[in-house]
Amino acid sequence: MHSRRRVLRALAAGGIVALAGCGGGPGGSRDAGGSRDAGGASPAASPTAAPSPTRRPGPAPSERVLGAAATAVDGTRVSARRWTAFESVEYEHEDGAGTATVEPQRGRFVAYDFLVENTGDERLPAVSDTVFRLQLAGGTYRHLHSLDGVAFDRVVEPDTGPGIRPLAWYDGLAPGASVSLQLVFDVPHRPRFRHYLAWDHPTPVAGVEGVVFLWPGGG
Repeated sequence: MHSRRRVLRALAAGGIVALAGCGGGPGGSRDAGGSRDAGGASPAASPTAAPSPTRRPGPAPSERVLGAAATAVDGTRVSARRWTAFESVEYEHEDGAGTATVEPQRGRFVAYDFLVENTGDERLPAVSDTVFRLQLAGGTYRHLHSLDGVAFDRVVEPDTGPGIRPLAWYDGLAPGASVSLQLVFDVPHRPRFRHYLAWDHPTPVAGVEGVVFLWPGGG
């Protein structure tokens, strides 16, 4: 373990906004490669105070856009909280010999944070990570299980503020319980479009069957 203060060095690509953990199941992990030695410090990512851009919501059916949060028939409630974008991320070598940076293949890494709650009266099993996608400018993207072969627990985390957290999920929720999760995506740079958390729950959500779209700005 390094005794130095761990600081995330990443280039935020503007228009930053939402939260969430990541779990098992099929996803868009990539083979190792594409990383390079860090050539110097980059400014820390810092999300904007405003919610995600609203000028160009993208081709999402308005009746399926449910705001920042929605509840399914079975009592599962999901709230989109924040997303943070990175042009590159610093990570530690497995042998402890310093750090390097990894860059996304499509344009930006997006760490999407959200909350899952049990609003019902009975214990609920964990939702599968496979029911979530990121929809951006009409494209739909699966979450990653690593950053070009770099495990999430090797990412150099910030002391405070948003960042990419180690891969984690949960086993289930008792009535009234909640859990904060994060999923990470590799997506094109489209800062003027809403970054929707697409949720395809097995039971209807807010009266809508099939996929629904959430975003931190709501509305």
